[in-house]
Amino acid sequence: MTTKTSDDEYWSVKDFQKDDDTESVVSDDTRSENLDDYLNEASSRSSTASVIVESISLAHRQEMDAIKADLNKKDQENRSLQAQLHAANEEMQRELSNNEQKTAEQEAAFEKLLKKITQLNDAQKRVKAEQDETRRIEQAIKAIDYKDIEIEIVQDFFTPKFSLILDNLKKTITKFGNYPIDKILKMLFEKKGKSYIVTIVGFPEHHETFKTILKRIRHLVRLKQGAIDFHQRKLDRMKNTIKVNLSKVQQKTQYWKEYKKSLVQFINEKSIEYTKMFNDYIGEKMSSLTEQCISNDLTSIKTEIHSQTNNFMRDNNLLFKEIESLKFQALEEFIQQNITIQRNHLEKKPTPTAISTLEKFIEKVRNILKTNPRFIGHEIKHYGMIPDLLQRLMIYYCCFKIQLPLYESSLELLDKIEQNTVTTIATSTGS
Repeated sequence: MTTKTSDDEYWSVKDFQKDDDTESVVSDDTRSENLDDYLNEASSRSSTASVIVESISLAHRQEMDAIKADLNKKDQENRSLQAQLHAANEEMQRELSNNEQKTAEQEAAFEKLLKKITQLNDAQKRVKAEQDETRRIEQAIKAIDYKDIEIEIVQDFFTPKFSLILDNLKKTITKFGNYPIDKILKMLFEKKGKSYIVTIVGFPEHHETFKTILKRIRHLVRLKQGAIDFHQRKLDRMKNTIKVNLSKVQQKTQYWKEYKKSLVQFINEKSIEYTKMFNDYIGEKMSSLTEQCISNDLTSIKTEIHSQTNNFMRDNNLLFKEIESLKFQALEEFIQQNITIQRNHLEKKPTPTAISTLEKFIEKVRNILKTNPRFIGHEIKHYGMIPDLLQRLMIYYCCFKIQLPLYESSLELLDKIEQNTVTTIATSTGS
């Protein structure tokens, strides 16, 4: 049901229902507004939530094949040495069983044979030791799949800092210090659904280093999220405060509802803009802290995130700082929808002077909203002044629309009335 009111507006039952944009604001006032609390909570979540899921991988077959080939080579070398040593020992036994007097030349040959046997024994011991070492290396090499690694971590940290992470793994001290680590150390990524599997091939010490790096990066990501949550909390609180104050304005005219709807829309858009701005800002700061996170501990990083978040909040006072421009933007939208567009569909074309007069009236309203201290602010009393301003605008337009007598000279006449220089005005019709 709709009914026409005396001020030429239409209302319906819906006008008495709550405005979902403002009166249904949900505000969580129980959460802390202290940045330290958010970062501390992020740190505590890091220590409890950094579960590393790992399983044996088959990705190191190539490395194992190379080691087995090395073992086979050493085995062949050992068999060759064994055959040579066997032949030399048999020859020595023959020489020892010969009781004839040896010539000087035979004595020299015998000494040479003894020396050869010693060298073959030493070589066999060396090869045997190398075989044992290679077998220990074969047993020590582990290929492990680290599952459920967050996409953000792989794409924002592991991929761009691949070389840095690999260098840190190479610097890890192991009990196989002389082994050329480049032959076995690998880091591989495989996307699985909404996460990644990161495969590390290396010694146990490399896996411990990788897990430490992963925990640090996850900690850094959670600190970043803590800062984002804090910023969003502050932003939502300001946005909700504005919306609640708007809902408490007593005026319920359709003009005010239209204006309020536009203002709330602009506030929401500005809020989204600030959210993206902060997320980009803190993301850029995180990028500069990544190398420090990979190479060192997080003690100073938390302090840096705290400092950068406060710097942003100080330099960008968010919605309260923007509210005047948003109020003016909503006024311009109201003028566009209710006057500018409607003016193009009038039955009788207005005169240029009438159009100019209307524009001057509109500009006066704009200046009032911009400069009058009674309108400047974000409290209920400041918003409560706006409905009368909208009503004044529509009175100006309605007079323009029906082309009232003296409208074209109304600015001059109103100035005279304000100066108390005119008490009676007569029109051409005698009114």
